[in-house]
Amino acid sequence: MRSKTWESARRIILSSLLTSDLTITEIQEIGNAFINESDFSDRLGWLIKDAAKSIDAPVRMEQAKHLTPDYERYDDAYPKAITIINKRRIPKREILSILKALRPEIRNYFQQSKRNLTLREMVGVFFESASSGEIDKFMDWLEKRIITSDDYLKGIMRKR
Repeated sequence: MRSKTWESARRIILSSLLTSDLTITEIQEIGNAFINESDFSDRLGWLIKDAAKSIDAPVRMEQAKHLTPDYERYDDAYPKAITIINKRRIPKREILSILKALRPEIRNYFQQSKRNLTLREMVGVFFESASSGEIDKFMDWLEKRIITSDDYLKGIMRKR
């Protein structure tokens, strides 16, 4: 788990417990269950995972639409991706198809958007909602796309 995610989750869980109607004794009991009963944390983990899956994808994507240019959790991957796309003039249609292939639920968000998103916004939504593995796959695709999109390099590669 990313440290930022851990910090947020910890604060949310603790504040929820403290603002609930539970007594101090019950909160301590829950704390002891986390510490002493691995079954308790396993069940809670599965419950959270199942609940997250049941959330409708457009709802999660809706949260990602309030993007800022600061994609700090991906360091320089986002600006690098935009630079590669712009330098190689990769068509928006091609970027859209790879984004949909890597993250199918993104299609719903793009379809429900009230306006046409720019290429930067589309890539931004992807970066905000994708896992690190999906981002890695996208960046790998972009890197490979650089080589195969250049006719001169294609010719050289065919001669090998």
